[in-house]
Parts: sequence; structure tokens; C-alpha cells
Amino acid sequence: MADSPPEIESRAYQARAQAAIVACRAGIVKAPAGSGKTVIGAMAVLRWAAPRARLSRRKMRVACRANTIEQTEQWAKAFSRFPQISEACEITIGCYAAGASVQAADLAIFDECHHIAAMEFRKILDGFTGWRWGFSATPDREDELAPDVYQLLGPIVCEITREEVQAVGGIVAARVLIHQPNRAKEMEEAVRLLAQPMFEERARKMRAYLKGAWDDKEQMSRCIWQCLQDIAIVENTARNKAIVEIASQHAEDSLIILIGRVDHGTALAQRIPGSVLVHSGMTRKGSTSPERPQGWTRKEALVAFSAGEIRTIFATSLADEGLDVPRANALIMAAAGRSAAKAEQRTGRVLRAYHDKTHGTIHDFMDIQHYFIGAQSKQRIATYRQLGYAVTFAIEEGRP
Repeated sequence: MADSPPEIESRAYQARAQAAIVACRAGIVKAPAGSGKTVIGAMAVLRWAAPRARLSRRKMRVACRANTIEQTEQWAKAFSRFPQISEACEITIGCYAAGASVQAADLAIFDECHHIAAMEFRKILDGFTGWRWGFSATPDREDELAPDVYQLLGPIVCEITREEVQAVGGIVAARVLIHQPNRAKEMEEAVRLLAQPMFEERARKMRAYLKGAWDDKEQMSRCIWQCLQDIAIVENTARNKAIVEIASQHAEDSLIILIGRVDHGTALAQRIPGSVLVHSGMTRKGSTSPERPQGWTRKEALVAFSAGEIRTIFATSLADEGLDVPRANALIMAAAGRSAAKAEQRTGRVLRAYHDKTHGTIHDFMDIQHYFIGAQSKQRIATYRQLGYAVTFAIEEGRP
């Protein structure tokens, strides 16, 4: 039984991360998309497990949990690269949502570990006393549960920077084009007229029930956001026209269009030849295309996209994490939102190195049609600049 993994080329930052995580009983590796987190984890598991298995004369029990099916498959693939792991370990891999306890494990690994702080997921750790490692590009949550990630899994013991990964060709540069298809404030009155009666109806039904927990400002914001999803995003004629036109410019590329709602993707897909809608709730053959009128399963569509057989896919939260398609080189942010973590995760889908790819192109929108999503746009642009992306404001021909 070997103490070291087979000779597989290891980048300097990967070796540093392995050493750091193997040395601690609880800790987190922070590493961007394209850095090879699953390979780091698999090599670390072998270095940790092999000597312990030999001394205890039994295999080490390792539980690996991830957020999506695709992520569990990536971990299984990484473990399979090292045959000695099966000699030293018994590994179970599953999704957070399955809720399977890790109590019986000697070591538990949590991919996209910021999810473990969610109330419905942290029960996985009930009664667990073994070693625990986390991996994530964005371990810092943007809510009140942020401190819980570190309380549950320990501190960041190694941080890999984007610059390190890009320097060795693991990821490529990012070019962001910001489009502005709408006029300033053009939708504010329409949203107000819809949101006000919605707020009043919600207040009538819920204010007395929530009592001190009711907050006028928060509830009005929720009503505005709900209306904006319809008026300013899904049913926005000028914005949707721009999305279709941008997609046509990338007809020969591997393009991901990120949407917030399935109905938005369904409508847009009808206007973009050969595109396929892929979403997390897609279990049966439902998404169709001229090439596949009988429909695609999610796995079939992703495999075809990876192979270049599908040029354009629409994706919802599926692309936030774990979508590993290095071929993808262009992205349209058709959804809204201000989350810096999600902006980093989503744009990372098109920055993975692939053959002669020199950069990933990201299209986003300055949503000045309403102040609420206008502020979100500004936050995303600030995030892109903080990440070192090259940001350019596109000039729209015939913009209303």
C-alpha cells in the first residue's frame, strides 16, 4: 500500500494545498474554478489515508459530499485517477440534499463547502467527530450564516489565487462586455404600479401574523423584485432582443446563457437555433431542439455540449457551481442579481483552459431601466474589476 499517489503532474499551488489540508484536522482550501480542486482533494485523501490504513490494518472511511450530481461525478472521476485510493479507503459520495450522515466516516470532504452552513444541510454533520475538509472558490457566504461555515469546518488553511492558476495556464483571461439596451428609469413607474398593490395585499394578509418581524422596507423590496423579474428581465423586449443578437455573434462558439427562470430560457431558446435549455429540475427528456425533437436528458445535453455537438445551452442555478465544460468560451448573464460569489462562480464557467482558448467572453447588462437592478448591475461590474477582468462598455446600435 503506497504512501504517495502515482506520478501525476502536480502544480506548485496544488502541492501546497495538499500539504496544508493533510496537516489539519479541520480546514478549508479556497481555490478558484480551474485550479483542480477535486484532484487536490483526491491526492490529499491518499496521502492522509495510506499510512493510517496501514497502521490500523483497515481501510479508512471517507465521505464526500457535494451540491450537485455533476460535482459528485467529478469527485468520483478524480478518485478513480489514483488506484491506490481503493486500497486505502472506502469512499461514499453523495449530494447535500440527500441528507446522508457522515457520522461513521473517519474523514468527511465537503465540496462548495459554504452550503454546509444551511440549516437543512448541517444535520449531515450531527455526531461527527472525525477529520473534516472543505473546498470552495467562495467559502464566504453573503448572509448571516457566513461565520457558521468556519465554525463547522475550521479556518481557511490554504488560499490559491486566480493569478497562480492563470500563470500556469489553468484558466484564461476574462473579457467582459457591458450592454445597455434600455433607457434610464423607463420601467420604474410600471414596476411601482404593480408592486404597490402587491405590497398592500401582502401587508393585509401577513402584517398581523408576523407582528414585530414585519418590515415595510424589506417587504416592499420583495414585491419590487418579484415585479422586476417579469417586467424588466423576462418580458423585457429590448433586453431579450440584445440577448438573441449577442448569441448570433457566438454561433460558432460554445455559449452558456444564464437565466434566473426556466420560462425565460424557454422563450429565448425558441429564438436561438440549436440551443437547448438545461436546468437542475430536468430529470426526464423535456428540453428539445431541432436536432433532438424527442428531447434531451440533462446529462445527455451536457455531454453533447462538452463535445461541441450543442453550441448554446441555457442554464439556471446548475451553472452556479460544478459545471465543468472547458470548451465553453462565451457567457451571457441574462439573469440579474448582485451576489459577488455567484458572479465569480458563474463567470468561471468560461475561464477554464482548453486547447488554444486565449480568453473567455462574458456579456452582461447595465440595467438602468430600474434603480433596483441598476444597483445590482453596478455591483457585478465592481466584482468583475476586483477579479481583474477587462471590462468594456459596448455601444448598442439602434438602442431605444
